[in-house]
Amino acid sequence: MNAQEVVAGLLRGDFSHFVATPSDRRHEERQTPCDHTPVRMVLDGCLSIQGLIVNVSQCGLGIHVDVRLSQGAKATVETDNLFVSGSIRYCVEKLGGSVFVVGFQVEDVRRIGIVGF
Repeated sequence: MNAQEVVAGLLRGDFSHFVATPSDRRHEERQTPCDHTPVRMVLDGCLSIQGLIVNVSQCGLGIHVDVRLSQGAKATVETDNLFVSGSIRYCVEKLGGSVFVVGFQVEDVRRIGIVGF
């Protein structure tokens, strides 16, 4: 299952039986690995960078990028048929600074370019 299929499933409510009640929630949610999906991230409406979605959770995405991003920055993650709006929760350097792991908190998901929906 790739990241687009997982995000589309979240939109349809396919995983609603996995939703934790507030008392069941952990600070860090379980993450589902997915096929690495190329995305474009647009930060604060102007800076555009390339990245790869590497995992998804109920409320967010794990994305690898090659630059450090500021915590709290608003961004839009764009795939072939989705715009995912949200903010940067964290950005951690890996592999000596050649990769940064971004925790992206999802606030809104919109479908684009799909005929018949």
